[in-house]
Amino acid sequence: MTGLYSEREILPDGFQDYTAMKYLGYTKTAMGWSSLILEKEPDEKKAFDVFWELLDEYLVHFGYEPIPLYEDTKDEWEKWRTRKKT
Repeated sequence: MTGLYSEREILPDGFQDYTAMKYLGYTKTAMGWSSLILEKEPDEKKAFDVFWELLDEYLVHFGYEPIPLYEDTKDEWEKWRTRKKT
């Protein structure tokens, strides 16, 4: 992503190409990953779930751990959120 919001990009490099290859069979497209997902799954609530499934698939494909479910990490998150600031 370029321009004003580029510093906020949190998706791994290559996710766009990975999504395009999965859904189109090629990477050269003007459609972004969100449009590709919504074209396949027009229900936005379901598309949101599909996004996370696809991101986990992408991470595992490249040897990373999938993103843990909130329920599995909420205790750690609460400890971090309520830690004393020094």
